[in-house]
Amino acid sequence: MDIKDNDPPEEGQPDELHRLLTDRLSPLPDDLRQPEPGSPRGRILEAARNLFADRGFQGTSIREIAQGADVNIAMVHYYFGSKELLYKRVFAYEIIRMFTIIRGEMERQVKQPEDAILLLPVLMLRMLRGNVIWRKLVRRELADGGDLIVQAVREMGKFGPKGFQNIARESYRIGVSNGRYHDLPFTSVLRYLVGSSYMIVLLAPMLEEITGESLENDRQFQAQIETIEFLIRRGLIKKETVSG
Repeated sequence: MDIKDNDPPEEGQPDELHRLLTDRLSPLPDDLRQPEPGSPRGRILEAARNLFADRGFQGTSIREIAQGADVNIAMVHYYFGSKELLYKRVFAYEIIRMFTIIRGEMERQVKQPEDAILLLPVLMLRMLRGNVIWRKLVRRELADGGDLIVQAVREMGKFGPKGFQNIARESYRIGVSNGRYHDLPFTSVLRYLVGSSYMIVLLAPMLEEITGESLENDRQFQAQIETIEFLIRRGLIKKETVSG
């Protein structure tokens, strides 16, 4: 699914939110657009995605990726240059895949621009829970030091996490300026919101051992979502404006 820069806002949705989402994330450059799944480039990416998730960067060879994609090794180099560049591109495509869905959910669910920052960690948590490959990729990469995922994020510029950071910053600024949110250091707020979502999922095996409860259980996961929503709203929204 590509992010388009001319999608009209839904009826009743504030133009400000639509502008915020499209200005920060559109249009995608050609090298970040999802390839056709059955194309050679698409098959290479899919094979690399699965192998890197199962074996990590060091444990995967270009030959294995070519075999998994049913192409020759020269074609892998033609499309992606090197194993490192292909690895970073896998991360970039996964990020864009998830953020595209998150953006769509924001356009459907957010009523006011300042609500975007409240919804972001919950949407991230739902996406991370549903994307097993991403969890495995990130766990392996962080265990290896995380240098390559940092490079991938840097190279994505505004089309990756930095773009959503800008959306969250603007959303929070609007909430502070209209008196709805507490005026806290934005970077600290963002670290908490993103970190809480990621750590809950990435540390799930350890947390399951400690708590005796699994987020694979739908009831437990829903309870976690509701708890996060409550804590975020109570932490950011001024008491006199909190409803419900």
